Amino acid sequence: MRDVDSFGRRGRSAFSGIASSAASTAGQLGLIAGAAGGVAFAFDSVNKAMNFEEQMSTIKALTGASSKEMKEMTDLAMKMGAATKYSSLESAQGRDAVCA
Repeated sequence: MRDVDSFGRRGRSAFSGIASSAASTAGQLGLIAGAAGGVAFAFDSVNKAMNFEEQMSTIKALTGASSKEMKEMTDLAMKMGAATKYSSLESAQGRDAVCA
């Protein structure tokens, strides 16, 4: 009977170690996934900003607008992007279509 009790304790101890390792690994994977998501979000934000700036540069080339006029158009595109279902990039693209 003593051997059975000893075997049971060793089995519980081993299972406890496995469960602890699994929980630790899951926690580490969660941190990695969270960091990867943060990097992807940052990359997407930078990419959108670059696309917006490229679009505004195209508008400047098409219209020959002054720096002051470009500031006003940029501000308007940002405002429209915040106030409508369209992004600021889409607002700038719409302005580009009107100018072309």
